[in-house]
Amino acid sequence: MKFEAPLIKAQLLDRQAKVLIHALIPQTNSIVPAYCSNMSRLESVYEQGMDIYLSKINKENSKLKLTWEIALSSGTMVGVNFDREKYLVNEAILKGFLPELSQYQNVEMSDQYFDLVLNNGDEECFVVISSVYCKKNVSLIYPTCVDVVNHHMMNRIKQKIEDNKKVFLILLAQRMDFLNVVLSLQSDAEYINDIKENLSKGLEIICLGCNVSEEEITVSARMPFLFK
Repeated sequence: MKFEAPLIKAQLLDRQAKVLIHALIPQTNSIVPAYCSNMSRLESVYEQGMDIYLSKINKENSKLKLTWEIALSSGTMVGVNFDREKYLVNEAILKGFLPELSQYQNVEMSDQYFDLVLNNGDEECFVVISSVYCKKNVSLIYPTCVDVVNHHMMNRIKQKIEDNKKVFLILLAQRMDFLNVVLSLQSDAEYINDIKENLSKGLEIICLGCNVSEEEITVSARMPFLFK
């Protein structure tokens, strides 16, 4: 997925109420607010003073004019814009990168509970996309905390599986500096046990890494996942 216009390099000053950051643009020596679509804590990514990249918001009624797109974390570009995830996965499907999902002819992105709904007439497939960011050594850790949203999501997955529907959980990392994704009981044992139960009943998990640059973000690798 190519960015619509050149990104603006800046330095991160602070983050407020999760959805708002302030950044310094050295080129103009100006401090600007920017939207942060990622509601997670961005463990191991967020650091005051780090280099970041912003994109312009082209919506007339928007109070904020910029969006936080990329963080430069320990020399690695990491995409942080949650709103791009559906489009990254859909692009990967259209390119044939995910053969399990490329067989479906139609893709919808407006479902209330699932990120993507694919279908071939009467046959449906449901996709949930979860962000993975927190890096420890060569692994990304998922989840990083107890999140009630994850538990609601897993209940909806369970219901679809009981209705004999195909369901995929895609763990998406907008970075490529890792070797695997570790599903950690220490972070939320109940949630991980629910994942294990749904895996035994038909849930499929795919872990994806992305190449990130100032020009584009693309899904580029499938990574293994481990239980720990």
